Amino acid sequence: METLSQIPNFGFTRDGEGKVVYVLSRELAIEDLKIIEDIANKSLGQGCWSEYGPSIVETSNYVIEDEQKISEILSINESSDEPVRSFFDEILAQNISLVSINFEKATISVINEVDDTFIKGIDRNSYVFAREYDCLEDY
Repeated sequence: METLSQIPNFGFTRDGEGKVVYVLSRELAIEDLKIIEDIANKSLGQGCWSEYGPSIVETSNYVIEDEQKISEILSINESSDEPVRSFFDEILAQNISLVSINFEKATISVINEVDDTFIKGIDRNSYVFAREYDCLEDY
């Protein structure tokens, strides 16, 4: 996967951060959880974190719980730019980290701005995967 070294520290929930929405090119498979773990280790430190289960990320208009298909959250049948753009803009406005993972192209990227290139990569097979991270020392 590309750009794993560029993943920023997205913090822990105790600091008011630690919420991440992974944007996935397809449904998550069991073996893909290793990729999520690698990202968390890079951001938070190897073995220094724990996840809420289930993880829930809320914005003013949306609730993402664990893994969900984007088209179902937005109640759209076909990819429509404006609802998708608004959805991700709202996530970023809440200072929630967005990490895009394209399994087919084997790429990882941090999304800091919702642009046309990102929007065009979202289709009816796209999913979001909410994660909340806590510091292991808190337990």
